[in-house]
Amino acid sequence: MFFKNNILFKPIWRVFTFLFIVILALFVAYLIWTPGYIDRSKTIDMKKNGLWLAHGWIGADEWFEKYKKDKNKYRTPESYNTLNSRIKTLNIEYIFPHLCPSTIQGKIAKYDNKAIESLLNNTNVKVLPWIGGVLGGSAFPEKEYWRDNFVASIKILLDENPKLAGIHINIEPLPSGNKGFILLLKSIKAVIGENRILSLASYPPPSFLHPHNDVHWEKEYYETLSTIIDQHVVMMYDTALSNHKLYQYLYSKWVQQVLKWSANKEVLFGIPVYDDTGVGYHNPETENVLNAIKGLYSGLAKSSAGNYAGMSIYCNWELDEQEIETIKKVFINYK
Repeated sequence: MFFKNNILFKPIWRVFTFLFIVILALFVAYLIWTPGYIDRSKTIDMKKNGLWLAHGWIGADEWFEKYKKDKNKYRTPESYNTLNSRIKTLNIEYIFPHLCPSTIQGKIAKYDNKAIESLLNNTNVKVLPWIGGVLGGSAFPEKEYWRDNFVASIKILLDENPKLAGIHINIEPLPSGNKGFILLLKSIKAVIGENRILSLASYPPPSFLHPHNDVHWEKEYYETLSTIIDQHVVMMYDTALSNHKLYQYLYSKWVQQVLKWSANKEVLFGIPVYDDTGVGYHNPETENVLNAIKGLYSGLAKSSAGNYAGMSIYCNWELDEQEIETIKKVFINYK
């Protein structure tokens, strides 16, 4: 009896031993896995970074009244000085002041031409109003009348403010392959011309780590859009990940894919600095400055593309001094 039990006993322990070794090996592999890192031997700051700004910088007065906002936070010598300090410190070349959402008829949000002129005069950077809306709520690119009205209102905005560098388009969500969006971008580019920038708040590629098709773009769609637009500013966040290494890995992978897919058009990669604590789509402990920049370093090291232009910070109204210091330490002052 003992002999029979012993025969059965040994294979079971061999299985347990094997499983233990496999689990231990995987654990050690995870510990030494470094999907993102900071490489202080080289700089990735091209001094062409972007910054998303709040609505108050160029929005019409009714926005302040509706949302009970203080105009003095945006349109005073002190506010311009603070903004310029950030622009200089973070090597910002592009600013995207919010001007969303559009109306359901397609007109962009109301704006203040004097405020636009003041922002242009008080900053020595390229200003691209950030326009668009929620797909199916205020944005209907599949409808011709909406596209026509949207493009017409862009033309009016640029005619009234000829010093604007271009337009930054953001429609959320936007599934890959949306044909109406392609038509919209072609019409916008035809109106703004070659001397102005058509910038896009772009979506990252698909991933099993974030299986939501309405906020990811396939390779073919990226390639198509890149024949029309001038600049991708990729929204590299809202992944719902809570693991630092997985986010760094995903960020790195996206950097490589986007640079390869974007037909040599200029690419900025979004850096999250917002909290939105408690929502399911964003964990600020994971999606933050340090993890994003680690992923950026890693992705660039594995890419031979020459169209990387820098980072774009989302967003100025949530950016704090600690985050600025982190960016200075690991991105700006890299040595």
